[in-house]
Amino acid sequence: MLRQLWNLYGNSNKLRYILLDSHHNLWLSTWTEQLHRYNMDTKVLTTYSLKAILKQETGIDTTSNTILVNAMYEDRQENLWIATDYAGLLRFDREGDRFNAITSDEKLKNGLRYSFSILTIFQDRDDNIWLGTDRGISIFNPYRHYFQSIHHVDGNKASLPKYDINDVIETNQGEILVATWGGGISIYDQQWNFIRNVHFAGPPALDLVWSFVSLDDGTIWAGTQNGYIHQYDPVRHSFKTIHPKETNNSTIATMARDPDGNILIGLYSGKIALWDKAGEKFYAYNDSLTSPNIPFTGVIDILPDHAGKAWMTTSNGLLLFDIKKRAYTHLFQPDSLNTRAEITLQGMAVHNDSMLLIGSVYKGLYFFNTNSGRFSRTPADDVFQSTSVYAIRKDLTGHIWLTTNFTIVKMTPDFSQFTRFNIDQSIINASFGSSRFYQLHDGRWVTYTPAEIVCFDPGAIGKDAGNHPQVKICGFSVFDKKIQVDSFITSHVPIILTYNNNFVSIEFSALTYTDIRQINYYYRMTGVDQKWIHTTTKQFADYTDLHPGQYLFEVKADYGNGPTSITSLAIEVTPPWWGTWWFRILCLLALGSLIYLIVRNRIDSIRKEAALKHRIAETEMMALRSQMNPHFIFNCINSIDAMIQRNDKYKATVYLNKFARLIRNVLDSSKQNKIQLSRDMETLQLYIDLELFRHQDKFTATVTADEELLQNDYKVPPLIIQPYVENAILHGLRHKMDHPGILSVSVTKREECIMYVIEDNGVGRKAVNGDSKKDSNGYGMQISSDRVRLFNNEEIASVHITDLEINGMPAGTRVEVQLKIQ
Repeated sequence: MLRQLWNLYGNSNKLRYILLDSHHNLWLSTWTEQLHRYNMDTKVLTTYSLKAILKQETGIDTTSNTILVNAMYEDRQENLWIATDYAGLLRFDREGDRFNAITSDEKLKNGLRYSFSILTIFQDRDDNIWLGTDRGISIFNPYRHYFQSIHHVDGNKASLPKYDINDVIETNQGEILVATWGGGISIYDQQWNFIRNVHFAGPPALDLVWSFVSLDDGTIWAGTQNGYIHQYDPVRHSFKTIHPKETNNSTIATMARDPDGNILIGLYSGKIALWDKAGEKFYAYNDSLTSPNIPFTGVIDILPDHAGKAWMTTSNGLLLFDIKKRAYTHLFQPDSLNTRAEITLQGMAVHNDSMLLIGSVYKGLYFFNTNSGRFSRTPADDVFQSTSVYAIRKDLTGHIWLTTNFTIVKMTPDFSQFTRFNIDQSIINASFGSSRFYQLHDGRWVTYTPAEIVCFDPGAIGKDAGNHPQVKICGFSVFDKKIQVDSFITSHVPIILTYNNNFVSIEFSALTYTDIRQINYYYRMTGVDQKWIHTTTKQFADYTDLHPGQYLFEVKADYGNGPTSITSLAIEVTPPWWGTWWFRILCLLALGSLIYLIVRNRIDSIRKEAALKHRIAETEMMALRSQMNPHFIFNCINSIDAMIQRNDKYKATVYLNKFARLIRNVLDSSKQNKIQLSRDMETLQLYIDLELFRHQDKFTATVTADEELLQNDYKVPPLIIQPYVENAILHGLRHKMDHPGILSVSVTKREECIMYVIEDNGVGRKAVNGDSKKDSNGYGMQISSDRVRLFNNEEIASVHITDLEINGMPAGTRVEVQLKIQ
């Protein structure tokens, strides 16, 4: 080999890359468009021209471009891949000893995209091929061709004609027939290799093929526009066309074979024609037995049962057809509809002995109970309630398959899990509309849109369902600023955010790149989301204004057969300094101290108030005891007795009456801290009157008060000035010898105060300093002074005593007492 290479290149250092594959081939690339393969067993050196390969595969001659090999890679399936400049991606065909070129395809969602260069190759655990190109990274999987699309190819006569596809059927010999609306019938083999297109001479309606049915003997019938039937013999590969009058020239929309081999022919007119196998005869619909409440609209799907009945879906509901009577017997609709409402029912499938599954346009999936004749919603109602469901079929494992507009869905028998299969736009260009899945002999299923046939193996789709990758958190942003979180996730350490950096966006992905199943993501943030949030295409979660605290973001994926394990990320938002625990403790301590001081101050205030009230009570009690001098009471009683002895009954009665009223008023006043001023003046007048009785001709007394004070509800302490009046009588007027004494008491209002003035013209205070009763009287006046001070809430009592003089000689006493109006 070395000699051969030396003969080719000499010492010019032309070799670029070397790879030894699993078949003992040594591959050598050069700095030219030449690629060499040297077999270590046979010692044979083979040279390949990349320009020749590209021209053979694509018809492109790139003589002006320098084609180079940039990478060589052998995958797990032992396929050799070559990445090049200007020649695309090459795969080596070992059996043909040739290279196949895979070029850029903009239509494929997960296809190969590049402009000029493919630089690197890698295969991941899911067998995806990763290519680094001059347009980024391309990912594709050459080993997972789940769906096969058969459609018209412009300029290729060996393909479906460019007409709507209406039905598909397979013969017992393995031919696949495709009905088209205007292009006749196209025939393929089992590998979907095109065989031929069949056009029919005669009226144009013969090429407007709508439906197929297979008879017991293997003959294929094709129903057309205007009621024609093409009968195909798959052994002789010949067609025969008949026009039964029983179809009444109506389009044969669909056909089905019942368990007895009879053929039910569903017409666009809404009626059913019958071909009886036993008599080999056609029968028209029996109009004589038709109920007037059953409308006739085009038949969409037919499902015969084993009791001589058949179920028909239409645009007005579900019809029950009696095969023997050849007439409809009942119309069934969901409870929310009436016979005039339109609900287009589509495909049907038997769910169990008494239940049918029925698809509908815009109304989702229904259960229908064949015993009760009632519709009900399936457990999948919340998913398919407003979705169009067309074809329905159950596989051998009990899973339910259905088509929606652009998706094929697989459901578990209990409807608890769903798998949606996303079909690439290069495979499907129109919405599904077929009301059934057709099963080929090899187990593959076929359904179709007006533009293409879609073929797939239900047993192979999602076969690796248990090998789901765990969801990865692949992005974390705070106010659009990226933060690397891999280390936080692996070490289970929370991300610490400040209170003012609390707007986060979290990106996640299942990191599967070519899986056709739709991935359902579920995420939640503990402390924010009460339940899991479901999303499909949205692979991020935004959270704004997270409050200080600890959070756990969780995400999982579901491919349709159970969720993956949960991926989580812990987040902690720290509070501001005024929201920290130590600041709160300080606030609590400060608040506690403040409350303590307030309570303590209140307690002290209450204690002071209680002491004050106690002092007032004691003062009032002492005032009560001092208000009525025992000698006064004793003298009053003696005076009354003397009057009685003198038989002066009138004066005795008046004196006794006033004495009793005085005692009663004093006792009543003793029960209250404050009484009305008018009542207090009445008591004071009684006391003065009694003293006048006792000291006749000794003095005269006048008591005056402002009318406003007497008429209004002014409150004063009871007998507040009585000790001063008593002092004036006993110590001032009683000792006066020269002329009669005068006592005056006046009560006036001065601003916000009540002013008492007690004035006498007695001997004055100096003349009575030797009186034996001075001490007891002085004690009573001190109590009165304390009462005034407490009542006014003042430090010094508002009591002023003035000694009156005339020419320097004592001429009496004036006492001024001032009370605050309360």
